[in-house]
Parts: sequence; structure tokens; C-alpha cells
Amino acid sequence: MPRTFQDVNDIVHSWLLGAFCAYTVWVYANRSLYGSAQLSRMTMIVSSAMVVRLLTTIRLETTDASLCHVWILVRVIFSNFSVMGLNIYFVAELFLNVVLAVKSKPSAERRKWRYSIHGFTQAFNLANGIQHATNLIPVITPAKFCALTGRRDSQPLAWMIMTSFFICLGMTIALALSKSMFSATVPEFARLFRILTVSSGLLCVWVTYAQMDLIFLTWDDWKSFNTTIMLVWMSVNSIIANNYLIGLRSRSSSAANQSSGGSGGQGTSSGSQTKKDSSRPGVNAKHTANNTGSSFA
Repeated sequence: MPRTFQDVNDIVHSWLLGAFCAYTVWVYANRSLYGSAQLSRMTMIVSSAMVVRLLTTIRLETTDASLCHVWILVRVIFSNFSVMGLNIYFVAELFLNVVLAVKSKPSAERRKWRYSIHGFTQAFNLANGIQHATNLIPVITPAKFCALTGRRDSQPLAWMIMTSFFICLGMTIALALSKSMFSATVPEFARLFRILTVSSGLLCVWVTYAQMDLIFLTWDDWKSFNTTIMLVWMSVNSIIANNYLIGLRSRSSSAANQSSGGSGGQGTSSGSQTKKDSSRPGVNAKHTANNTGSSFA
């Protein structure tokens, strides 16, 4: 019997599930490193959410319509409120810390900016989740599998999804163009944000194609895989950025510890030597990277 698309879909999702399971186990084995800052902990949560999302995308063999509906609903919850929501939160936090520099503002103003940015971005995600939950059409196939066959009135949902991704692209472009102290002093940060901008731009092109296809063309089974590509792509973006920032923070902390240890053994340096060291760009870069790493805690 030839394989159907759903058979191939289950196989591909099983491979992706295995990859994310292995990565999640590795992250939890190194949780002392990944649990050191707020955005670092998000790597653990996003990878765990992707495991559940990929698991629920694999077909469930059942004849119970209620169980099928719950299975699809769990997929929606982890797609929107865990994977998409956390990835959008990650980009918004970088935007707040880097472009708007909210850590340097008074606490009242800092809260105002955080509530405004996160409220605005997550409102789109909430609308996406509600529309997903109400517009899905889970069915029991003749082969007794729970499957998602399409969506009712997908146009508002498609426009909301595209808007969410273009908001994230706008924040990423702002990060790449930011003239903040550390992105100008430490080239690694500027390079990271430029790479994220290119990747986010390509992701927006893909999302636009996938959603326009849903609006103007009829539903086919293979189109359900577009959502998996979208979620895996944005999760990999966040995971790579998080690991990059963790690596920079670890290197800058090690350099700072070595520097403090060496200066402690040699005693107090002269004023002229201090001025000489402070004028070196490498010293400033390490100091700035250390401060920036702690700003994501």
C-alpha cells in the first residue's frame, strides 16, 4: 500500500520529536547554565513545549470524537500559548532591553513599557489562539485516526498570524539597527541581530505565502505541515539566539574572573596602567558584554 501524506507527516514529526527530545534532555542536564537568567530559562520551556506540540501533531488512533477534539485542542494550546507566545515574548524582551533600554528607566516607566509592549504583542497571540480553538475541524478518518481537516473562516486568523510575525520582524530590525552602547562596542551582538533579521525576514515571507495560500486556495492535508515549519523555524531562531547570548555571557564572565584574579595577585596597579587598560577596546568590550549578559537575567 503506498504511503499517504499523513503517513509521511507522522514520520517527519517523529524525527523532529526525537531531535527536540534529545535537545530538551541536554538542556535539562545543563540546567545550571540555562537556569541562570530569565531568557535562558525560556530555552528549556520552549523546547519542552515543542516536544508536546510535535507529539500531538502525530495522528492519534481513536474512534472517540471527544478525545480527538481534546487532542487537537492541546495542540492548539501548545502551538499558540507556549511556542508562539514564548518566542514572541523573547523578541519583545530583547527589544525592550536593547532598543528601549528599559532597565535604565525608573521602575514605574519600566513597568509601563513592559505592559504596553508585551500586552500589544500577546494580544495578537491570544486572538490567534482563540480563533484556532474555535475554527478547527477535527474529524475521525475512515482509518480510525484523529485528524485535522481544515479551518472554518480562516481569513481573520491568517491576517492575525501574519501581523504577529511582521511585528516580530519590525522589532528584530530595530535590534539590528540599534545604536545602543553594547551593540556598537561588542561586534558579536550586532552580528547576532543581523542574522536574526535575515532569518526573521525569510520566515515572514514563508508565513505570508502559507497564510495567503489558506485564504485564496482550498484546504489540502499537506498544508497542516506549514504550521510545523513556522513553529520549528521561530523556535530554532530563539534557541540559537539564546545559546549565543549564553555563550557570550559565559566567556565574558570567565574573562572577568581571570582579570580579577590576575589583578588580585599583582596588587594595586598604578593610575597610569589603569588608564592604559581602560583605553583598550578589548577591555571595554569584555566589560560591556558582561553587563549585557546580566541585563537578560
